[in-house]
Amino acid sequence: MEAKLDRLVSLVGSDQGFYILALHSFVEWYLRYRKGYTDEKFPELTWRFREELITEREGFIDGLNCLTGLAKQHHITNSVRHAFESFDEEEARAATLFFLRFCGLIGIDNSPQVQILWQNLEIWRNRTTILEQTTHLNTLEHMLKELQERNTELLMQKDERDQLKLELEETRLEMNRADLELRKVKASAEKKDAKIDSLRQQKHEISLRYTELEKSFSRFDDLERYLSYLSRFSLYTRSRMEYEQMISQLTPEQEDVLNSAELSRNLFIKGGPGTGKSLVMIELIRRVLPQQELDFGTESSIVFITFTTTLAKYNQYISSLRGLDLPVKLVRTTDSLLYGKFREIFGYSYRFKFNFIEEYLKERDIPGFFTRKELESEIENFLFGHMVSREEYIDRMIPRTGMRKRLTKEQRTEVWKIRDEIVEEMERAQLLTTEYLRMRLALYLKEHPENEEIRDISYLFVDETQDLTGAAVTALNELSRRCMVFAGDFDQSLYCFQNPFTRAGLSFQGRTKILRTNFRNTVQIHDFAEKFRALNNEGTDTENQPSPFREGPSPEVYRSDPESLLEMLATKLCIYTDELGYEPETICVLTPGNDVLQSLEEWLMYRNIPAVPIRDRNFHFDSTGSIRVSTLHSSKGLDFSVVLLYLPVLEKKELYSDETTDRLLHNLIYVGMTRAMDCLDVFVGDGVEINF
Repeated sequence: MEAKLDRLVSLVGSDQGFYILALHSFVEWYLRYRKGYTDEKFPELTWRFREELITEREGFIDGLNCLTGLAKQHHITNSVRHAFESFDEEEARAATLFFLRFCGLIGIDNSPQVQILWQNLEIWRNRTTILEQTTHLNTLEHMLKELQERNTELLMQKDERDQLKLELEETRLEMNRADLELRKVKASAEKKDAKIDSLRQQKHEISLRYTELEKSFSRFDDLERYLSYLSRFSLYTRSRMEYEQMISQLTPEQEDVLNSAELSRNLFIKGGPGTGKSLVMIELIRRVLPQQELDFGTESSIVFITFTTTLAKYNQYISSLRGLDLPVKLVRTTDSLLYGKFREIFGYSYRFKFNFIEEYLKERDIPGFFTRKELESEIENFLFGHMVSREEYIDRMIPRTGMRKRLTKEQRTEVWKIRDEIVEEMERAQLLTTEYLRMRLALYLKEHPENEEIRDISYLFVDETQDLTGAAVTALNELSRRCMVFAGDFDQSLYCFQNPFTRAGLSFQGRTKILRTNFRNTVQIHDFAEKFRALNNEGTDTENQPSPFREGPSPEVYRSDPESLLEMLATKLCIYTDELGYEPETICVLTPGNDVLQSLEEWLMYRNIPAVPIRDRNFHFDSTGSIRVSTLHSSKGLDFSVVLLYLPVLEKKELYSDETTDRLLHNLIYVGMTRAMDCLDVFVGDGVEINF
């Protein structure tokens, strides 16, 4: 083995195609002659080894995905052998990473030769883009873009191409069988000329049929090139991402945040999508944990809160992957924390009823200047959510920034009367809406500073701050004894249209750290999302513009009628799993709302495509074998290797001003786009008026 590794090391820096071929030859040698596998094809060898490892080892197997990567990259070696094709140094680095992960699986990752191969990846630590290093992949990207302009046409060819490819393979096997039979007859003791002639004729006819099929297959040359270029770019992109995750090297700006965080005063970590805000929070918690005995219920507790239950589960999962097993009670949602505190103070008979105002207004006459939905939003989102007092609302006539209609003083007085009726009825029934609970708790805490027992949180870490209201931030601030660390990006706000810090009376001047390196998205996905944001959303935060460094395939947009859109979606899903080798659990389809999500789930079930909604109560992020499906709202804070935005329709909630409604809608789509790490596809209905 050492001699073979020495030969590999000697090839570093030589022809990249032959170097990649040598790496794969070593893998095949090990699986065939060390493991004794007799399977015919390389992908079957790697799959068998994968299944053996899963059977033998319990839990998460670091580096297991390299076997899928090697299998899907093997076509490169065929093009070297059969077409003498050249490859780029960056593609060689991608192949090297898969090989090094394989070395880890077989236990030779500490050998001197393997360490030398590691040095071939060191340039990736600089986090520069390939366009600054190479022209080869730049040319490849240009050719891929030309084909992507015909993506709908090419996608519609795939089923016919797959059928013809299957027919070609069956004909090739038939030709091989005829050739074998002919050889047997020729070698037999009793040669019969007539039978030999018949077999020759049969083989000739099959050969002619095969030649005709090959000619027919040539009409799919552009589709084959599209899939080949997409595969090469995707393999490079995935390997670069895996390298970043392997070295887990914090950037100087992340180190600066960690080192400058005294945790004796509040801190705001600001950054665009994929800049590692949650990662920095987790690392801060790692540093705080040794200082604290995690005895919850005492004054020295640590709490990490997120916006949704799904995000709480995801942060727990990411923390475990980074070797930090956070206690379940530590990671919570905002509302579960505040609800628990509320009941401690006011009694355990109070219950949530999220739609209380909606149901109450159905039984009441509504002022003519509001619809029921507008009135509900005015009371819940504006008055309760921002803790607006009667004096502010009526006497001082504070601006109702973002709301749909202007109101006179008389109209505000009428609204406030209905607001008081709703409060009285909620208290009588001991039912709570989300924002009323937050406001009521915040007001109590501000009025009762002497109640120290309820303020038992020393360190409060708050993720996805941009969608908290002023009432929520005020309550959290009152509950925290020592400091709060907030992380967020107001350009990703989906619900809140006012800065919650202002209403809570918090200032982060001199205590804001900005992260500017985008680790999640490729350059192409980042540029696509930023262009979308610029086209559709004025007034974005120009200070908060992260820079990506990984290259990848350009995002693709498909427009069609609903039925054709679903067929194209299914075809693209098959390309990612069957052609490009993505595991189903690394792919997510995002929809604009629950109605579309439900119909999508039913359609995927009809097509026998395993899919699981991430909001399912029993869903866990470490489950495998099924693609993920979710609404755009529930995808906040998550990331997936592949994201397919399925937008057959878009529903606008006419609760706020047209400008605010459009901004929140575009923010929602922007958030969905930026969940994608490697590949992004957008499937848009013909009637959807939106710019891409």
